[in-house]
Amino acid sequence: MGGDLKEIAPAVTRVALLFNPETSPQAERYMSFIETSALSFGMRANAAPIRSVTEMETAIEAQARSPGAVSWCSRTLSPFPIVSL
Repeated sequence: MGGDLKEIAPAVTRVALLFNPETSPQAERYMSFIETSALSFGMRANAAPIRSVTEMETAIEAQARSPGAVSWCSRTLSPFPIVSL
């Protein structure tokens, strides 16, 4: 994720990983690896557990207020589509 994302959007410095903890409880287990990987690309990653469209909108709006931020929702971690800003 990190290398491809930096290639597409080099100004990205923060990534919020959106996932539904009810359908993807394993996502939390991967966060320390993802956070470490993101740091190697000059980014910070944080978990954004979402359980509804409203929570998804809130998470994306929070990221949108910060320059260099992206919201990423993997199809393997959530039933929601991939969303990036």
